[in-house]
Amino acid sequence: MPDPAGLAAICRRLSDRHAEALGDPEQPQPDPPFCIDCGNGRMLGVDWQLRGDLALFAMLLLVLACLVTLILTRGPLLWSLAGLTALATMYFVWHRGRLRTAGAHWLQQAQVCPAAVVMAHHSLFEPGSSTMPGAMLVSFAAEPDADRLQAAARLVFALLRDRAPPPRLQPLREWLVASTRRQHYDRLRVPRELAGDDHTFLIGLRLDRELMPHGYLDRKLWFVLARPDRNESVELLPYQYWWHEGLDEGNPRRADARGSATA
Repeated sequence: MPDPAGLAAICRRLSDRHAEALGDPEQPQPDPPFCIDCGNGRMLGVDWQLRGDLALFAMLLLVLACLVTLILTRGPLLWSLAGLTALATMYFVWHRGRLRTAGAHWLQQAQVCPAAVVMAHHSLFEPGSSTMPGAMLVSFAAEPDADRLQAAARLVFALLRDRAPPPRLQPLREWLVASTRRQHYDRLRVPRELAGDDHTFLIGLRLDRELMPHGYLDRKLWFVLARPDRNESVELLPYQYWWHEGLDEGNPRRADARGSATA
């Protein structure tokens, strides 16, 4: 494991590498996170995603209704349906455009930070094809310590088995218990007594196998893209950016699974 100064230098180098690759279709890019803080009190999260899906569904239904009505009759009903279709289409286009703009800003502003796995669905520890949620500790420290981060992740996970933790640690346990039932993407600061600093957060994220070197969780230390000043989710940094940094500590069961989510 690199020392804190070495890990910080790696993170800066990876951030520069990712920034240079923005807009290059030949370079791997993560999708924007599921929850984006726009910085003006507006959070593009689960509710926002659901509204977009409903708008698309309504638009398709209205188009179908217009076609059926056009075959059967003409008149006020057809014009009413056409107007509703236009409104639904405009809302859907506006919704997707705003999400695309927010995602582009996020990709431009996100920086690389080290992260340690706290918990994830058991299927993610074996080769497969599923994309599942998980939880990691992310360090926003100027000089993050990989060993300390991983030790803190073990301590946080142990809270799941502690039914009566100290009151100051109870919010962490409640966050973890809630995540086993319904994924959420907010952040929770980890107390100094567990993390060793005030810059470590428990964060939910989407674990995309295509961003992992062997297609599954085979190590504790990862790198994520994040904006430290926003209470939003993060995304795994594609492994192609850090694969040659000498940090391959995984022990894959199948060497031919490198870079493949279905091997």
